[in-house]
Amino acid sequence: MLNKIVIDSLGLFKSIILNPVRMFQNMRKGEYDFTVYFLFLASCLITFFKSFSKKKYNNNFFSNQDINEILSFFNIPQIQWLITLLSFILFIFLIGKFCKFFLKRYNKKDFTVCFLSISSAGILLQILFFILHYFLSQQSIYILRHIAFVWIVCLSIIAIKNSQNTSYPKSGMIYILSGLPVIFITGLTGLAPYLLWLVI
Repeated sequence: MLNKIVIDSLGLFKSIILNPVRMFQNMRKGEYDFTVYFLFLASCLITFFKSFSKKKYNNNFFSNQDINEILSFFNIPQIQWLITLLSFILFIFLIGKFCKFFLKRYNKKDFTVCFLSISSAGILLQILFFILHYFLSQQSIYILRHIAFVWIVCLSIIAIKNSQNTSYPKSGMIYILSGLPVIFITGLTGLAPYLLWLVI
């Protein structure tokens, strides 16, 4: 089992860089389901453990101490991690609802596996940025983080298209409409929790 996970993971890492469309098509065969869920869990654990390297900032902006304590609670990195993960679940739920609304169908299994497989890209980015922050300036890292997020957005839209057999415009519309409430709650990381704290 462990050997299969390692081999499948390496294959997913390669495919999501070189040929993501074909990777999403292969996802629908069900051959990589266990590995996909394993990698998603691994990405969650990576960001969870990184949360302990982040500082908690106490809020003292307001005269009302209760408000300060509430805001300080939400500044706890582990709480931020949990809220981001829950927002991602909400994001997936909304995509399903909008697929049913606009497409009159929703292939839940194919979508879930395709969408969660993108976490393999998140793991690669976590490793890459861990190395790059030793060699590049903060400004360069900032630019690369935005490029990484754009890549994840593109992968997400491709995943919707291939899992639901629809067009890119409809996939993009579903992604944007589903993402807006999530961005309002947690920001962009709610759309891709595996990108949380790319740089410590």
